[in-house]
Amino acid sequence: MKLKPIPVLEIKQLSIAFDSDHGPQQAVDRVSFELHQGECLGIVGESGCGKSVTTMAIARLLPQPSGKITSGEIRMHGEDILNISPKRLSKLRGQKIGVIFQEPINALNPLQSIGHQIAESLLLHQGMTSAKAYKRCIELLRLVRIPDAETRMKDYPHQLSGGMRQRVMIAIAIACRPDLIIADEPTTALDVTVQQQILELLRKLRLEMGSSSILITHDLGVIAQNCDRVLVMYAGRIVESAPVAELFANPLHAYTRALLDSMPSDKHEPKSTLPTIPGQVADLSELVEGCRFCQRMGREGDCLTQRPNWIEVSPEHGLENCPICNLSSAINP
Repeated sequence: MKLKPIPVLEIKQLSIAFDSDHGPQQAVDRVSFELHQGECLGIVGESGCGKSVTTMAIARLLPQPSGKITSGEIRMHGEDILNISPKRLSKLRGQKIGVIFQEPINALNPLQSIGHQIAESLLLHQGMTSAKAYKRCIELLRLVRIPDAETRMKDYPHQLSGGMRQRVMIAIAIACRPDLIIADEPTTALDVTVQQQILELLRKLRLEMGSSSILITHDLGVIAQNCDRVLVMYAGRIVESAPVAELFANPLHAYTRALLDSMPSDKHEPKSTLPTIPGQVADLSELVEGCRFCQRMGREGDCLTQRPNWIEVSPEHGLENCPICNLSSAINP
């Protein structure tokens, strides 16, 4: 009997809350998923749905002291990340987990040169000499396609364009060849051409290093072109999970269908108004225990008090099965 390989990342029933003047506010509610070797997992949903908070918890980078993991497990290669020493956590962040933050202008230190910031993890986690780290930094800048790498080593973040700053963030994230790369909206505020270049670079690096990655985005088109599997998040919960091709061909949750319907496509009349999702994500203090998409739609009854069951419609396709907002005929043919 062939044993099932241990996932690179395993999250079970993860819940996260933030302290506020009105008490703890739950931002992530019992989220579970796995990530396997070489896989690119996309996480999609509107702003405020818990995408970034979930992934920042993996690297233990929640805002402190307000952000707290209230329950659940996070394991990387079977190791419990929530119960390791600060020294081990620091090593794990540098060597095993690389993070590409959403806003490189805020993530990069304006007082340090690009070369210094890339070399930092090499000196700390790889034990390189300054000379070897310098040489490796130049290699990394060339790898992320920054021209005239030797000169750029001496530049500061404000001297680079948005696309080049993002490439520097990628170079820092992959410096130690991590097993997991978390890319949080890596193409925000970039023009379309640069977006495509950055995404293609991430795909190529993932394949070359054999690493796994999590790509957070609002753009379902980006998901379709770059990911193997996708999680749809709404109001702190995963409402649907499926391989990318399956999700686009057979979306089952009402929220997933609404997201897909709001994308430009040839089924819409030229110059017509695109469909939009009514309402907005409820404030954390107002979220119900039941179906939160029903809450958005203004529905009433038991659907707001009882959390929908999670069902598997195929070995890799599951969703929160609210009988009111989902078409039962599509789920149970």
